[in-house]
Amino acid sequence: MLPYLAASGHNLYTKSAYFYLSQMQNLESDHPDIHAHFMNGKHVRKSDRFWAGLSTDLVIEQVIMRSVKSTDGLTRGRGIGEVQRTLWLLSIPTLAEYNHAMQQLTGTGYKTSDQHIENSKTRMERDNKDSNLLTDFLTERNPFTNDKTLRNIETGMVADSDANADEAKTVGDKIIESIAGNLVSEISFKKKDQIVTLDAKRPSGSNISQQPQVDPQLMFQRLTAVGQDSLNNTAELFEYELSSFPSSLFEANGLPKQAAKATLADAIWNMGDCQAQELPETNIVHVIDGGSLLYRIPWIKGQTFSQICMKYIDHIRKRFSNPTVVMDGYNCSSTKDITHLKRSKGIQSNTITFTRDMPLRIKKETFLLNQSNKQRFVEMLIDTFQEHGIEAIQAKEDADLLIVRTAVEKSNRQEVVIYGEDTDLLILLCHLAEKNSHCIFFTTDKQSAMKNSKVWNIQKTQQVLGEEVCHQLPFVHAITGCDTTSRLHGIICLEYFSGILMLGSFMVAIGTNVLLFKLNKKKFLKWRRIERFIVYEAINDVLYYLIQVCYVIHVTVIQEHFPNPKLCTVYAFCSNVFGMSQTCFTAATSILAFMLIFRNKELSLGPKDGILLIVTFGIPVTIFTIVAAFGQFGPNSL
Repeated sequence: MLPYLAASGHNLYTKSAYFYLSQMQNLESDHPDIHAHFMNGKHVRKSDRFWAGLSTDLVIEQVIMRSVKSTDGLTRGRGIGEVQRTLWLLSIPTLAEYNHAMQQLTGTGYKTSDQHIENSKTRMERDNKDSNLLTDFLTERNPFTNDKTLRNIETGMVADSDANADEAKTVGDKIIESIAGNLVSEISFKKKDQIVTLDAKRPSGSNISQQPQVDPQLMFQRLTAVGQDSLNNTAELFEYELSSFPSSLFEANGLPKQAAKATLADAIWNMGDCQAQELPETNIVHVIDGGSLLYRIPWIKGQTFSQICMKYIDHIRKRFSNPTVVMDGYNCSSTKDITHLKRSKGIQSNTITFTRDMPLRIKKETFLLNQSNKQRFVEMLIDTFQEHGIEAIQAKEDADLLIVRTAVEKSNRQEVVIYGEDTDLLILLCHLAEKNSHCIFFTTDKQSAMKNSKVWNIQKTQQVLGEEVCHQLPFVHAITGCDTTSRLHGIICLEYFSGILMLGSFMVAIGTNVLLFKLNKKKFLKWRRIERFIVYEAINDVLYYLIQVCYVIHVTVIQEHFPNPKLCTVYAFCSNVFGMSQTCFTAATSILAFMLIFRNKELSLGPKDGILLIVTFGIPVTIFTIVAAFGQFGPNSL
């Protein structure tokens, strides 16, 4: 037992047992009389029956400790000090003689029969019951298979390459050899010398050879000190960033910065009416994000995996009438690997060998930290779904694209509701949904958020964004941070999104002018009035959005919300002039349409369209020139 005590970390037992055995081995030479008694069979026994020998610690536990804690014992109603303990211990032999004399006087005594307790009927029935339980246990978890891996047959946990519990004897012998010949006060045990158990938590990649860590700041200081004599200008060294990785893209642990994906969704939501009034209740398909569903249902220790799968079945049947569940795949690398690494904080749990009838023995979160466990459970869950008539499919890796494609394909026949929480699904839906199909809705299945949850109508969202923005939306999502790209430090997602929208409008306005000038070969003033009107409005849009794009780029570069006061005045003046010109063009369009429809008369735009230009450009320039002259422009335009 001694090597196993040492290997498993029972340090006090190891130390005490080691010195006890050392003394017992020298008992014949040090105390020959005691050794002779032992050899003659005079051990500690309560009676002459078989199996009646007791070890010293068991005698202490059964006799002394029972007397201490029983009625009128030392711990009942008395204060315990060294004097009381000494008096009590020394009085025990005398009390034992009194007890024996009283038994002889009264003719009563405590005796037991020669039959051992293990031969009683009750004990035999209990032993038989325990044997049947053990047989059933080994039937469900047969250890005699062709699987040669080291595993716990009770929990199913499979050991990784670091676990060495099967080498406990060898490890323990090395520890015993290290303490041989040392004094008690000099013996120390190190955890690294003990065995590594199956359930010991280790960071993922702990069995990968670690590269030596280099402190970049210390190395820079040393290189600077060495190069003082050889460098003409030491100040040039400080023109470079002292960092082993781009700090604007990565956290200190080397992982990409956390993407603020919800900010992009909020920006789209606030652009216009994207909300569905209500979800349809009939003739509808529910497409469910299986990755979100996997973490939705709580698991209880002791339940079998079959019972856990049935909880998912009950949840889906209760909430969805025509469901299709799309699950992620975990057999290979995917775009979610960085997200999974952040969620687990680098901790990798052990592989579990389990069956449908095997009970869960560990926490759900610990179980799902292992990709192999997750993949095998998803496969079991999909089989259970299909057995109960629920359509379920699994992607090879990340399921976001498959979820959206499944919804788009089903929307050709009927309306579809997608249940998920990832902004990636919203971006892909806006990018891939077809205009002429049935409505697609997107919302969450989270019970706590149902009252205040957003219900997206994807077709309405596409109309709010416009075709060009929907086409560029995956790029916007990538540059502002997603599962595979880092969020840029100091850059607000909303500013990027606004900049992309303005750039798109800027390009549309330029394209309109180029197309009109390409189609018309006449002189500009010979064009139709409506065509000249469109050109003027497009030029105004070009100038307006150009100022907005320049402003967004400027504040992005300097990483401040407002530039210096003079540039603030310039941006505010231009933005207000061209913004008011847009309003004037809208008013002029309404007046011209009214006169043409109700009066059947076209208003004159003046010589060389002078009246239109004075109204739409001259008036705003005059007004805001006066405002600027009085210094009324600032960070908030006015």
